[in-house]
Amino acid sequence: MKIIYLLSEFGGLEKILDEKKWVPTGVPTIHKIIEYTNRYNDINLVILSKRISRRTSSFSIKGLKNKILILRNNFKNILRPLMFIFNIFRVLIFLKKKKPDILYVDRANLFFATVFCRIFKYKVILRLMGIYPDMVDLENRFNISSLIQKFCYKSKFSAIICTEDGSPGRVWMEKFINEIPKFLLIGGYDQQEDKIIEKKIKSKIKVLFLGRLEETKGCLEFIDSAIDLAKNYPSRFHFYVIGKGSLEKKITKEIKNNNLEKHFTLKKNILHKNLYRIYNEIDIYVSLNKLGSLSNSNIEAFSFYKCTIILESDNEKQIDLSTENIIPKDFVIRISRKNIRSDLKKQLLKLSHNKSLINQYENNIKKKFKTIFPTWEDRVRKEVNIIKNCITKK
Repeated sequence: MKIIYLLSEFGGLEKILDEKKWVPTGVPTIHKIIEYTNRYNDINLVILSKRISRRTSSFSIKGLKNKILILRNNFKNILRPLMFIFNIFRVLIFLKKKKPDILYVDRANLFFATVFCRIFKYKVILRLMGIYPDMVDLENRFNISSLIQKFCYKSKFSAIICTEDGSPGRVWMEKFINEIPKFLLIGGYDQQEDKIIEKKIKSKIKVLFLGRLEETKGCLEFIDSAIDLAKNYPSRFHFYVIGKGSLEKKITKEIKNNNLEKHFTLKKNILHKNLYRIYNEIDIYVSLNKLGSLSNSNIEAFSFYKCTIILESDNEKQIDLSTENIIPKDFVIRISRKNIRSDLKKQLLKLSHNKSLINQYENNIKKKFKTIFPTWEDRVRKEVNIIKNCITKK
């Protein structure tokens, strides 16, 4: 099986390309499928980079069999369409040389996926990492860009694979995608022998927020609540914030201005082995992701049986309706989307008063987790079978 992955330079690839070594960080959805297929198949990666420092080049990555091809994709204004055409031909030459069975493309490269599917008749799988607000808003937008996107989504791809992350994947695909195979795949978890399932909670409760530091992730609400609790209950809590993004400097400044640095541990993306150590240390995991609560980070926290706080579902935007069906009521603590700050503080204080509740939620997750979520090995095998079926189907 020959696969070419055509991907944007998302966060988890930056470190790999800089160090030229396969040390994935960030979202595992893509790097797990690459790792698996790299073991048993002939794969190539073509990365479209928007970083100014990147130049078109091809080089080896320690841990991958074949070289990675990087193409610059950071031009604007009049040069942008010219660069798009240039990159199309660069990729086409690469495809002619490698003769892949299928092209696996992420949503950021939707136009590339469309051209190679419609014009050059390659078998293409389009990969969606959940459904974002700009995708939902397509229904109400009629500018040129939106009309082109709608046209692209109607292409006869070999399949569309969407991550089941609590966003309205099924509804969106039925609305915007033609009659082609559509798949919703939930994330998996790694089986780790060094997970500490039961530990004594110390006097200070350790609370973790993990994710991109962007508004949609709820990081500002978390920081506001954490600062308030650290000020008023300094002996009860210590907060971990792991991630980076456009609000990183603002968050650091807020903590510093309140002289609360000793109550916070701030880290950017870290290796998974180090992240596992933090999961083992913390007592409560908080996810305030407004786009969906079945993210890979959340599933990973569940796999450590952590007492978890998430947002309740949003019926109007159809967010987390699937989460409510998948995750039992006694599995997590759900808080109001309308009163995130006050509800979060209320729940954290309640847990600090009654630490046995933390253990209770841990036990509830422990009883049911493995009946709900697959291991990454099983999850990736399922996706590989989808790819194989697309290749063999005429």
